[in-house]
Amino acid sequence: MRSPIAKGRVSSPYGNRGGSFHAGIDIAATGGYGTPVAAAFAGKVVKVVRGRKHGDRSRVNELAPYRTGNGVIIQNPDGERQLYGHVTPAVKVGQQVAEGELVGHVDDSGNTTGPHVHYEEWTRTGATRDPMVSFRHFGVTPGKGIAPAPAKPKPKPSTPSKGEEPSVGIKGRLKKMGLPQTAAGVVAWQRAHGLYQDGLWGPVCEAYYQWVLKLQRYLNTWKNVKRYYPNGIPVDGYRGATTKKAEGYAKAGATARVPYSPPKEPAKRA
Repeated sequence: MRSPIAKGRVSSPYGNRGGSFHAGIDIAATGGYGTPVAAAFAGKVVKVVRGRKHGDRSRVNELAPYRTGNGVIIQNPDGERQLYGHVTPAVKVGQQVAEGELVGHVDDSGNTTGPHVHYEEWTRTGATRDPMVSFRHFGVTPGKGIAPAPAKPKPKPSTPSKGEEPSVGIKGRLKKMGLPQTAAGVVAWQRAHGLYQDGLWGPVCEAYYQWVLKLQRYLNTWKNVKRYYPNGIPVDGYRGATTKKAEGYAKAGATARVPYSPPKEPAKRA
């Protein structure tokens, strides 16, 4: 577990407060508005609310019923969830975050009188519980810790250098497929087939290309494919929409006596 704020203090506990029930704890941010907020636990972002202004108490676009500010809800693998309120999100729904990773920054959205994070913990059934139970269990003090790590950038495919142009033979194949006769054309072919996109035509690409050729020749032996493509589908090594439609036609025409048995697809990684 990690404290959502690295420097601060609990300014309002869980429980009854002024005639109403406070479903979480407020951790005041020493650094004021803009203070980074970390994920207390690892999980998946299941809800994000943006665009609410200071003083907004409307029931539209709520993070949860009567939670008035912007914020984030994260669900853990065990089904429990945490809510971070009065926070401008730095994540999006569906994103996986690690414990301690940046989820947003403290703002003044909703019903708030000062810079703080309203932090809640929900059980798998959706009931709230006192977050101090977790803080004590994991030996963490709310408002004391280390600053959150920045969000991890998504790895990008390496960009081939200008000197890594394909050979004359590969250029001929790319031309037949209707792709650029350059390293960018190789990348486009790799992307279309779910291969590693480095722009280099190595053994894995060659094996996959030869398999596509065999698959296309095999598909052209089926009467059901010739019914829709009298002249057969192109045997060009590109498994695009036409080839995939032909695969469907061949499967549809298969019988117990004549089963659909295409050549085995090779591995896409070395």
